[in-house]
Amino acid sequence: MVFAEELGAAGFRDVSVERLDHAAHFASLDAMWTSFSRSSAPIGLFRSRMGTEWPSAAAAIVDALRTRFGEGPQRVPMPAWLGFGRR
Repeated sequence: MVFAEELGAAGFRDVSVERLDHAAHFASLDAMWTSFSRSSAPIGLFRSRMGTEWPSAAAAIVDALRTRFGEGPQRVPMPAWLGFGRR
């Protein structure tokens, strides 16, 4: 795994990497989009670059999400990898 290799290259020994599974739960697709559109830096950057075209782009994104995932409760897996090592 690249993460473990990078830790080793940085001088860490006895390196291990563990996966931590977490999921975000939302009451609806609209709640998920509202959260992501307010807290995701890439979406914020996209919004600022789109200017006045953002509302129609956002509506198209939400329509695509709704088609793929439905309107009801949403569960979004968000795994994280934790690296451990000694120096």
